[in-house]
Amino acid sequence: MRKEFVYSIVAMFLAIGFSISPADAQVTVNARAGIGVPTGDVADAAKSGFDVGGGLGVMLGERVSLRANVDFSSHGGEEISGVAGPDVDVLHLIGGIGVLLTNPDNPFYVSVNAGAGAMSFNIDASGVDTETYFAINAGAEIGYWVSDNVAVFASPQGDIAFADEDALGTDMAYVWPFTGGLKVKLGS
Repeated sequence: MRKEFVYSIVAMFLAIGFSISPADAQVTVNARAGIGVPTGDVADAAKSGFDVGGGLGVMLGERVSLRANVDFSSHGGEEISGVAGPDVDVLHLIGGIGVLLTNPDNPFYVSVNAGAGAMSFNIDASGVDTETYFAINAGAEIGYWVSDNVAVFASPQGDIAFADEDALGTDMAYVWPFTGGLKVKLGS
């Protein structure tokens, strides 16, 4: 896929963020860090690596939210036949829906989410272009509101890119961000 696709997704996330007034809706932002774990054929070429991300959420009701998330994970190359492979950086751009499974009045919460977007793979090797592919996502968020406006959370996610096997070595690239962080409510 082309860079224009990624730019379109980023523009969509920004438009959502700038079009929402905290006075009109409950808006949350989050920052998180953890580990990105490749599985399947991607794990043959890339190691688990550091993941950092951020997100925006807009409550559409008491239990449903619109979500936009960006993650960046950096993976060292696996050693193959005694030779270290190239490093791989992955940019995840995902939008979707989240559903709260617990009582909204309880400070402890669990939500599940699903979405779609794009994943870009930047392989640190001569002559290899960054490749961007359509991706889907499913995951969860488990957290605790330590105050009315601040929560701590853990978030296991599964991101799957529908890749070009000739370019990436697999037709389905799995990278699982396991992160934790802080969430802040901006609206009431």
